[in-house]
Amino acid sequence: MVTYTYTVTNTGTKTLTNITVIDDRLGGIMLDTTFLPPGASVLNTTTLYVNQTVIDLGLPIDNIATVTTDQKVSATDNATVEIDAEPGVAITKMADPSKYFEVGQVINYTYTVINTGTVTLTGIVVFDDFLNWALSRWTIPHLHLASTPLVTIPMLYNKMTSVPVRRWSTTQPSPRNRRLPMM
Repeated sequence: MVTYTYTVTNTGTKTLTNITVIDDRLGGIMLDTTFLPPGASVLNTTTLYVNQTVIDLGLPIDNIATVTTDQKVSATDNATVEIDAEPGVAITKMADPSKYFEVGQVINYTYTVINTGTVTLTGIVVFDDFLNWALSRWTIPHLHLASTPLVTIPMLYNKMTSVPVRRWSTTQPSPRNRRLPMM
């Protein structure tokens, strides 16, 4: 969300009438008055709601406002808002149960991957070097802000090696569950 403040000032010696402000992104801007005596000002604020796609691009938001009057005077000004497009990711790994009691015991590992940045992350690969290489790489195609896919891997342990019981799946705090492809 970006809040723009528009200040129109009559810098001339005659009253200005039919004052209009046009913003190239937001269209017409409502002012409290349509006329201004010499030296007077009028102020208004308007909000631009920025969607995630714009943030993901990381490009600045350039914006131009133009004021016109019936007296054939006009002025233009611009504002640029820089986008803080910073990627960030965090991961936690939990085991349940947290203690190994017997051969053949199932231990569920849960991996929580969190987008800690300001942009949507793509092509995230989760790798656990403790597990068999062929079974320990997973790709999360897209990780939006405030989404936390959980990757759960049930494992059976014997004296020498760990053997997966079944493939892993994910759950997300959303109305649906989805499976992520193994690499």
